[in-house]
Amino acid sequence: MKSNHTAIKFAAASLLFLSVQASAGEVTVTWSDPAKFTDIVASNSTDKAYRKSIEKALSAEFKAQAAKLPEGQKMTVNISDIDLAGEVDPVPSRAGYRVRILKDVYYPQLRFDYKITNQAGAIVKEQAGVTLKDAGFLSGSGNAASRQDFYYERQMIKTWFGKDILANPQ
Repeated sequence: MKSNHTAIKFAAASLLFLSVQASAGEVTVTWSDPAKFTDIVASNSTDKAYRKSIEKALSAEFKAQAAKLPEGQKMTVNISDIDLAGEVDPVPSRAGYRVRILKDVYYPQLRFDYKITNQAGAIVKEQAGVTLKDAGFLSGSGNAASRQDFYYERQMIKTWFGKDILANPQ
């Protein structure tokens, strides 16, 4: 009997936690014609699969950051261009696949528009034509072997969100 009460308390606490999480900031990410983006060339998969993995990773990063917004706020992001860190070598390796080469001159860039609204739908903050660049991306700290996919682009989003959104609330 006691274990049933414990399970019920745990379930209730889990539901409460989930409802608090759901009420934190939300985000919707859209993509303006990815076929025209500067550089989302796949190095070792099909372009379509690679594009989907980019969309998934960057949407997840915006979602993680939007969760830090005050309760009831919603963010919409429209990504208009991506230039991934590095450049894909046009000559396939001996194994037959192409390699993305990271050099300082091939720094990541991301362009997007965003809008943050409150519960009433009023605009709290918005900006069109945001351009994030990180020319010093290779000199940052961190273990290259442990980096997640699209690490440099995700770091730009995280840094921008902390400096421009959280540090300057409206």
